[in-house]
Amino acid sequence: MHLKDYISEDLIFIIPGPKNKLDFLETLVARVKDRFPRIDERALFDRLIKREEEVSTGIGHGVAIPHATVEGLQKSHCVIAKVLGGVDFDALDGALVHTIFLLISPPEPGGVHLRLLARIARFVMSPTFIQRMASAQDTAEIYASLVEEDSRHV
Repeated sequence: MHLKDYISEDLIFIIPGPKNKLDFLETLVARVKDRFPRIDERALFDRLIKREEEVSTGIGHGVAIPHATVEGLQKSHCVIAKVLGGVDFDALDGALVHTIFLLISPPEPGGVHLRLLARIARFVMSPTFIQRMASAQDTAEIYASLVEEDSRHV
């Protein structure tokens, strides 16, 4: 399984500093809805908020991995957002989050969603990868960094 099969450059966004986590998630879900009109925007937002209420997906080192399943998708997708200025995501280490990997999947009995979460978690354990993502200037550079990292984890 390769992450590059679940990302595309049109699912990478650079978002100016949102006011807070809810504002950020609203903005990101609206962009996802533009790309996937068949999904229920409200249901996706509500699922993401419910997940955040259980425990923050801000895993530390400036990274968050919110995730949810939602009707209207044919396969899983990884949406990447670079947040200019960062956003308070109630991260485990208390740091602002600058890189977000939003994983959205159709409801499924299989383990694609969980395997993708595990793959993303391996990526973000690399300080070099996190630094490359933080210093990326545009979506093409972010995409190239992801593809390069994906090729390292066979």
